[in-house]
Formats: sequence, C-alpha cells, structure tokens
Amino acid sequence: MKTRLLLGILVSAILISCKAKMEETTQNIHRKWMLIQFENFQKETLIEKQCYLDLTDQKNAMANMGCNSLGFVYELKNDNEILFNQGRTTHMYCEDHAIESQFLSIVKTISSYKVKGHKLHLRTNTDKELIFVAEDWY
Repeated sequence: MKTRLLLGILVSAILISCKAKMEETTQNIHRKWMLIQFENFQKETLIEKQCYLDLTDQKNAMANMGCNSLGFVYELKNDNEILFNQGRTTHMYCEDHAIESQFLSIVKTISSYKVKGHKLHLRTNTDKELIFVAEDWY
C-alpha cells in the first residue's frame, strides 16, 4: 500500500514538472522580440530600423523590418516547432526595403525556435538562423 502511494506521488510530481516545463517554454516565446542578427545585415542597421517580431498573439503576430507592418498567424507544435502562415503586409513605398524583402522570403521557411535566456533563435528548414532579443532586455 505504501509503495503504491509513493509511486503515485512520484508519477504525479513528474507529470506536474513536465507540464510546468512545457508551459514555461511556450510562454517565453509570447512577447515582443527585437531582431539583432539576420543574414548579412549589420546589427546596428537592424537596431536603427527597430526591426521587431511581436509574438504576443498567435493569431495576430506582428513584425516590422523598417518600413511596412507585417502580420502573421503562427502555430507552435511539439517542443520547438513553429510555423508561420497567412502573411499580410501594408504597401508603403520604402527607399530601402532589403531587410523586409529578405524577411518575407525567409519567414515561410522558419520551422523551429529556441528560447535561450532573453534571446529567441528562429531556424529555417535550410538551417539559416535569425536571432532576436526580448524587447524588455533591449
């Protein structure tokens, strides 16, 4: 009887721990992120243009890469899978929209994410990486 009780408590503790870890991982991504590393763009340029990705709302994720407002729906799967779809954008004239063009072409291929401390790493299915820092650490 005592063995079953101890086993039940142990299993419950493990399940609660796993659920807490999973919630912690997905909750960390739901915030506004500032882009600090992308392709060959200088970090200073990304900061100057205030490039960001706002993931606070999965059905209305927003981004700006220096000119137009971009919108997406994203889905989290498993431990570290992320899929972006239903992209939309405003259509303002911009003299330099190289970052935005590159971002729009790559966002559809992003397949995984990892939150490390206050940084978000997004990786494409061709192994390209975008690195963001949480806005409140910026």
